[in-house]
Amino acid sequence: MEPEKAITTLNYVVELTDVYTKEDYPGLNRKKRKRKEAERLEETSSESQTIKYADIIDNSMEIVEQDVNFAPVFLSECHDILKRMPNGNPELYQRALQIVEEGLKTIKRK
Repeated sequence: MEPEKAITTLNYVVELTDVYTKEDYPGLNRKKRKRKEAERLEETSSESQTIKYADIIDNSMEIVEQDVNFAPVFLSECHDILKRMPNGNPELYQRALQIVEEGLKTIKRK
């Protein structure tokens, strides 16, 4: 890998790495940490946002079957993140939003 590409990739990883962790912010509950994280992600590059869409798609596709108790929390967090970061690839954005919204609808029916 060329050094410039490696640096670019590293920058995306840094942009997407959670800052508001339980260890670093023990006074904030999960909801507050995730809200702050979503606000932070709103300012990331369009490339990082596109990567985040793929991550959300991958993690959301089976969460309803794998963990029905945690799925509503997780999918709601993903929905909030997506609403705040619409600047990445538009097709992937729509796919991520569709998967999250379908998951939330499935949970409501259960």
